[in-house]
Amino acid sequence: MAPPGGERISKGLDAIRAKSKWFAENNEVHKAEITGPYPHDDRFAVHFTFDMTNKPSGQRRTMDEIGLFTVVNGQITREEFFYPTG
Repeated sequence: MAPPGGERISKGLDAIRAKSKWFAENNEVHKAEITGPYPHDDRFAVHFTFDMTNKPSGQRRTMDEIGLFTVVNGQITREEFFYPTG
């Protein structure tokens, strides 16, 4: 799923920074819980839970996601995020 006005896949450091900036500008995080990392070969997963308020709508919610990161030559080259669909 892509953020509003954004792309589903972010390529390059500038795109990842822009996505992070968008998230910070549009959400107020009240609490964050992060567990992991859970490594496996050239990838690792991290579980994120955020209690946050969307600034444009004022709606407070809990966001639960799994981040899967791929590492090549010691650098993260791909990040994927998975969300509950129910």
